[in-house]
Amino acid sequence: ALAEAGAEPAALLHTISTGYGRRNARFADGSKTEIHCHGLGCHHGLPEALTVVDIGGQDNKVISLDARGCKLGFKMNRKCAAGTGAFIEEIAVRLGLEPSELDGLAGSTTEVVRLSSFCTVFAKTEILAHLRQGRPVAGIVRGAFRAVGGAGGGGGGPRLRAAATCAPAAPVRSGATAPGS
Repeated sequence: ALAEAGAEPAALLHTISTGYGRRNARFADGSKTEIHCHGLGCHHGLPEALTVVDIGGQDNKVISLDARGCKLGFKMNRKCAAGTGAFIEEIAVRLGLEPSELDGLAGSTTEVVRLSSFCTVFAKTEILAHLRQGRPVAGIVRGAFRAVGGAGGGGGGPRLRAAATCAPAAPVRSGATAPGS
């Protein structure tokens, strides 16, 4: 990864591991949660109030940051594949598409075919019913994306919870972590 980024090992000031395997990176100087790292990294690249959405294969995370980079709230699913990359991949399989085709397809229409179920198992059946009714595939995909984002899906979309205020993140130099983070 260093070579790909054009960096030398000597340029590293500090290493942090993250993710489910973070405790397996014995070379790391420390570890942080994905929520912390996503927030810090996104705020470093876009220093403004924003919402970070991470749709991973095992879970999804929605993190709300204020203009200083403080985490205002977050939501994460842990119990099922609904709203994760696995859900999106299942939608693609049901529609006979590659996952890489979905974004362009959803962006090609303004029609949203509402999916009332956020459960992957039930969504499969619902998608087949929409297809039998002649509903457009692009609208079904857009509806699936809406369901994942919680904007018109069947009640299972992420909702942010309030969190305590935090100290703003210190600026990050390339290869360094923010103090106290």
